[in-house]
Amino acid sequence: MNKSQLFAVEKAVEGHNIILLFQSGTGKSFVFKEIQKKLSGAGKNVSVTGTTGITALIVKGCTVHSWSGIGDGRYDSDELCQKLLTDEHFVSYKQIILKADSLIIDEISMLSLKHFEQIEYVCRTIKHKDLYYGGIQVIASGAFFSFRLYLNH
Repeated sequence: MNKSQLFAVEKAVEGHNIILLFQSGTGKSFVFKEIQKKLSGAGKNVSVTGTTGITALIVKGCTVHSWSGIGDGRYDSDELCQKLLTDEHFVSYKQIILKADSLIIDEISMLSLKHFEQIEYVCRTIKHKDLYYGGIQVIASGAFFSFRLYLNH
């Protein structure tokens, strides 16, 4: 791993929320695997997602839409939270959110602001914590022009 990749892994292990902005072919999948391995080794429940079906397959996860229960986006945030809290068809999504310590979202640039904010609201509501994403560590990436690391902790 190069210096920037090592720094990203180190900050993720420290618990920071991070967004990795990579060019294609710069080792994003490798860094995600390393982060997942280190966090899981520390006893963290890590959910790996992508914003599209293809991306989810590549990272060996599921879509963030499926992970969170938002699916095709037909429900507003409050209606979705009500379903997650009371509807037996949504119990599995609720359990996934409750168990999650860290959430990896690949290709964040493909996620609309509406869905990003809805997932954040749902996690905060389901976890009953007034923290960003209900206290779930968020590690995201997108394929833009250069590699940069943004931290928020």
